[in-house]
Amino acid sequence: MKDFLKSSQLPSFLRKLLPYVALLFFLGLTIAIWRHWSNSNAEKEQRRFAHATIQVAHDLSDRLHQYGMVLQGGGGVFAASETVTRKAWHAYVEYRNIAQLFPGIQGVGFSKVIRPSELKRHTREIRAEGFPGYAVRPTGEREVYTSIVFLEPLDWRNQRAFGYDMFSEPVRRSAMERARDTGAASVSGKVQLVQETAKEVQAGFLMYLPIYRKGRPLHTLEERRTALQGYVYSPFRMADLMKGIFPVPNREVRFKIYDGTEVSEEGLLYDSESSNPAAEKRRPMFSGEKTLDLLGRPWTLTFSSRPAFETAVDQYTAKGILAGGILVSLLIFFVLYQQERLRGRALVLAKGMTAAFQESEQRYKTLNDTLPVGVSIIGPNMEILVSNKIKHQWFPGGRYDEHPYCYMVYNMPPRTTPCEGCPVIQAFQDGQPHRAERKAETTLGSRILSLLAVPLTDQEGRITSVHETVEDITEHKQLEVEQIARRAAEEANRVKSDFLANMSHELRTPLNSIIGFSEVLLDQYFGNLTEKQSVYVNNIHHSGSHLLSLINDILDLAKIESGKMALDASRFPLRPLLESSLVMLREKALSHGIHLSIEIEPKADREIEADERKLRQIVFNLLSNAVKFTPDGGSVRMSARFILDLGLRLAELKDKLGIEGFESAIEISVADTGIGIKEADRAKLFQEFVQIESAYTKHFQGTGLGLALTKRMVELHGGRIWVESEGEGKGSKFTFVIPIERLKG
Repeated sequence: MKDFLKSSQLPSFLRKLLPYVALLFFLGLTIAIWRHWSNSNAEKEQRRFAHATIQVAHDLSDRLHQYGMVLQGGGGVFAASETVTRKAWHAYVEYRNIAQLFPGIQGVGFSKVIRPSELKRHTREIRAEGFPGYAVRPTGEREVYTSIVFLEPLDWRNQRAFGYDMFSEPVRRSAMERARDTGAASVSGKVQLVQETAKEVQAGFLMYLPIYRKGRPLHTLEERRTALQGYVYSPFRMADLMKGIFPVPNREVRFKIYDGTEVSEEGLLYDSESSNPAAEKRRPMFSGEKTLDLLGRPWTLTFSSRPAFETAVDQYTAKGILAGGILVSLLIFFVLYQQERLRGRALVLAKGMTAAFQESEQRYKTLNDTLPVGVSIIGPNMEILVSNKIKHQWFPGGRYDEHPYCYMVYNMPPRTTPCEGCPVIQAFQDGQPHRAERKAETTLGSRILSLLAVPLTDQEGRITSVHETVEDITEHKQLEVEQIARRAAEEANRVKSDFLANMSHELRTPLNSIIGFSEVLLDQYFGNLTEKQSVYVNNIHHSGSHLLSLINDILDLAKIESGKMALDASRFPLRPLLESSLVMLREKALSHGIHLSIEIEPKADREIEADERKLRQIVFNLLSNAVKFTPDGGSVRMSARFILDLGLRLAELKDKLGIEGFESAIEISVADTGIGIKEADRAKLFQEFVQIESAYTKHFQGTGLGLALTKRMVELHGGRIWVESEGEGKGSKFTFVIPIERLKG
């Protein structure tokens, strides 16, 4: 009897314990969510702080690189002129509008390298320019001197630096030697500029760019040191520079900049809150440190969050989660406690759950009806127990409410028994998913359907029904057929190209014999031939040569398509190649009164690395076409120029070029005053066997392969070719660009 009482009281005891268990569970869950939120929020704010510091570092680095480009422009002044005068230097700085476009820069100057034997003559020359008190400072004997001879703007502060020998000071000298030996811009360590006075002294640094004598080799360290002419440089006062970079103070992040990799007061260059001593006593919520490599000189940046940043940090949501979780836990405890006391609430809750289940079932039905595939449940006798909306649309008229057999509904084709290899029957038999494809007549017409049958089991593992999915794969099948056809066409084209490339000897040998014997007849037996025989032999020779040229073009094109034509690159001067191509056509041009001219930019008059034979053929093809399609008395002009900054040229010609990985190129153009090209015909020019027919071209003949082959050979070099023309009768201009020097690094 005692044991019976214990067993009858056990369920009631557990029910009474449930509210307390729930309270402990939800309190624990609340604490877990609170901690997760706090950690996630801390990580988010840390990322926000990191983003703010990255932006500061990026702005600083980006601005210094912009100033480096100012020095590069100054170097360009020396590169473009044999002698740079003080007036020219002033004009350059004034043109760059330094004060407005590059705030924070103290000036842009030039420091000249002076040998001891040149010192007296140098001093006389500068004094003769209107500076009677000029002298190289500090005085004393040294192995080499450098003197600031240009510095713009030459205001009262910069005049203090005029004549100063920066090479005499170790920190400046280290940066100057690094720039001299590397050939790149270099930043010095922390210094006090000679422009400083006793008031408002700021930390400073300098940026140097070496200037070498023109025409001197610079391949080795010794050659660069020997060729050094001086330095284009800029001095920076750190506070002025930061004000130029950050005209509006950063309200969220405080940052300090230190020279080098160590954080020390001696190396401090700048403090964004130097005017606020109280900031040192405040403990920031976030802090960090970064080291930047700025033109060979490391700077260390330390960051700390400011009150404006920290006020945006969410410090209340976590507290709200904790308070809300505790409140919810107490409410759940109260509900469960009341539920135990008022068992009548169980019925109401049960009804609510039933309604929720019905709503969930309705959602599931809605989901199935919106699927783009047909879905149904099929019973063991092949009856359709339920199906979605799309299946009703594909196969209307079926008695779905009477659970018809699936093969009667699908009608694939009309039948009274299941089709052979039915995936539903197979799923019932072995309990495994099965697929099949069937062609069926639907409301969308004849379609190819993919059927997937998946068995459904009860708790004991018995198959009670099959879930069938029907997907329309007609377009997918058509795409497969098209892909197969395309691959077959590509393979056939490849076989054709291989055949033509391998048949070059067999095709050329008989033609060479015909051309050779016709030349023998013309050369040796010309006097013994009648006029009609001479005409016949000339026709044989002309037709054979034309046919050989056509075959050569076809074979070259086939070699390119089959991947058997490769570049035979070598270094050679560009000018002789261009001039010889012009000479080859000069006699033909003169016979028609066509004026030929050539213009080669000085920078383009250089050695380049390319396939000389193919480049010659490209140039000859363009010149030959220009002469051919230019009426008597016209003109043909060829020009060549060197593109150093290929990135800018790419931006200018972004619709024509697609060259990447190179920093320089050669651009060659052939312009004529000939028949011109309609805009609608320009896209066809570079296609194989295409000749543009018009009133201007009906008297000209060709194979239609020359420009196509030219385009392929330009692209084989990694270049691009295009044509420009104002229209028929207004001439045309063919231009191609080939890269000649890869980007370093």
